[in-house]
Amino acid sequence: MVVHVSNPAFVYDLLASLKRANYSASQTGETTVEVTIPPSATIEQARLHLGFYLANWRARHPGIVADIVR
Repeated sequence: MVVHVSNPAFVYDLLASLKRANYSASQTGETTVEVTIPPSATIEQARLHLGFYLANWRARHPGIVADIVR
């Protein structure tokens, strides 16, 4: 799944946060992060779990948008 971050200055923070939470993630563009879906999860499960995680991350970074785009 691809996550877009509204401010490039926060991409590294999101990437580090995802890795601490045991997500497999890498930066793929100035404002994009690719998150690999675990083989044991369905796309729906992964999207739901990552969506909750991103909502929590956004709550800690007011004004920054990070959303799943693919």
